[in-house]
Amino acid sequence: MSSAPPPLPGRENENQVEAGEVCFKHEGDFTGGLVDEFYQDDIGVYRYETKLVMEHEAELPDRCLKCNSPENIRIRTFRMSWHPPILIITIFAGILLYVILAIAMSQKGVVHAPLCARHYRKRRALGAWSGGLLLASVGALAVLFADFEKNAFWGWVSLTCFLGGMVMGIAANSFLRPTKIDTMHIWLKGVGRDYLNGLDRFGH
Repeated sequence: MSSAPPPLPGRENENQVEAGEVCFKHEGDFTGGLVDEFYQDDIGVYRYETKLVMEHEAELPDRCLKCNSPENIRIRTFRMSWHPPILIITIFAGILLYVILAIAMSQKGVVHAPLCARHYRKRRALGAWSGGLLLASVGALAVLFADFEKNAFWGWVSLTCFLGGMVMGIAANSFLRPTKIDTMHIWLKGVGRDYLNGLDRFGH
């Protein structure tokens, strides 16, 4: 009676999935047809309305947060801080009071965000433009102060660069921003709809 040959050494468990391992099988178009053949139930990452909710130290699924592409993924680390927005009213009592309360009540979190090459470059470009324009603003201001009467034009250059740098900085900070951070979870705004659709709803 014939029998099947024994498996090659070291390959007995090649088709088994270890406990706790997360595997993805990508089928169809990544913008809407991504199917998880096997997905770990409790990964600590959820969706809530248009936001992503994740536990601190949770590992995000290895797809672009913006477009859901699984291709050419790179990790960008975002170090975030958040405090209750209601604190902004204390600024009327003095900026120093607002700063002290914001520091005392702030919550911090770190997000290792997977991004495709296109969105990784976009976020890096926004930061570079913001920093470059703000530096140019300082340089133009220095020229202005060197001889105010002859170099008044540089005042407008400094102001224009400063405003441009601020706009780019706001865009960079809005790329992925926290709407709430507590001791257990981070709520993120700016995550793509297709990425969110692949997650379980928070609280269910």
